[in-house]
Amino acid sequence: MDRNIFEFENVIFDINGTIVNNRRFYRILLAVLIKFGFGTKDNNLFLPTGGIALPCWAKALSRSSSLTKLVLKVDNVFLKILKIIGTRNPEIFPAVDEVLKCLYNENKNIFASTGGNTAVEKKCLEKLGISKYFRLIIGSDIAPKHNHIQYFAKFVDMPVLEFAGKTCSIGDGPAELMIASRYGIYGIGITHTLDKVSLSRVGAKKVVSNFTELLQ
Repeated sequence: MDRNIFEFENVIFDINGTIVNNRRFYRILLAVLIKFGFGTKDNNLFLPTGGIALPCWAKALSRSSSLTKLVLKVDNVFLKILKIIGTRNPEIFPAVDEVLKCLYNENKNIFASTGGNTAVEKKCLEKLGISKYFRLIIGSDIAPKHNHIQYFAKFVDMPVLEFAGKTCSIGDGPAELMIASRYGIYGIGITHTLDKVSLSRVGAKKVVSNFTELLQ
């Protein structure tokens, strides 16, 4: 069922690639990788960056502790490279400020979930003038992205299941949409990075091409 974000009491936004137009190289890479089976709704394996969900065959590889450590090291290096080449002169996507302002004026609980560092992402949102709208911002340094829902629910003093029923999650990549799907949260995909088919395949209940559509 096609639902509007203003129906929900709580709204969770992914940051990079969803509200902030940065990490372009990473997003191009993600759009290519997902075509090769990266990111399915039944998958529980995510890299710490929070964006790439590994395919089912990666479960066999994860049994090797040495290989797991190598993958995590590579992922950490990759994340550092992203910070250098993908976060210069960040800007928000069109109509982001309008959507956040409308939600804020209607007393909605607005949260941000990111695979990046919490302090770094907060500073970015402050620089862009939109940090004031968010009640809580959580990065992967505090908890893995798939655990952020529990933090948000606790913040508003709701059981997780009750919170999930009153929440929608908006993202451009597979991780946040698959997580939303598992919790029973209404997931909205935005085609800043992946196409409509890919977003629907990883769990999006609704897909929009820009933030202006969310206001309609």
